[in-house]
Amino acid sequence: MITQEIEQKLSDRFKNWQSKQIDLLTFSINVFFIISITFYGYFLDHKDLFCHKSVPFFPTYPLKYLIAFILPLSISLWIIILIVRLNDFRITKNITKNKKRVKKLQSNTDPIELDNRLLQIETLKKKIKNQKTVTKMLGRITWIFFYLQIFILIWIIWSVG
Repeated sequence: MITQEIEQKLSDRFKNWQSKQIDLLTFSINVFFIISITFYGYFLDHKDLFCHKSVPFFPTYPLKYLIAFILPLSISLWIIILIVRLNDFRITKNITKNKKRVKKLQSNTDPIELDNRLLQIETLKKKIKNQKTVTKMLGRITWIFFYLQIFILIWIIWSVG
């Protein structure tokens, strides 16, 4: 049986590692975004080097067209990832705020407003459930776009190399 003290330590440890994971993901997103922008700047400055090179697996397609199309698209997707992350954090903050409201309403012992309080609690719980669904979806979108962006960037780097 897990004591409350051990459960609290495990909960704190989980929050610590979850925070580190969020920080590392954010750092990684920013690093790959900067690499994409840097690489695009390099391409724009040296596009004459890519005029006669072809795309791996597509020998008739000039590399300069791929880079001119894919890198701006890739940078745009990074910006979308950042916006999705910001919305995810905002909704997560609101979930916490709504949970606090529920706890406050539940701790209120005034019998006169019981029906109104119960209705507010039920409404807030539905809202929290919907918000959790949205944050789960936003988290999945973030990871899918993150892996897609890494793949695109690696493909372009190997195509140029």
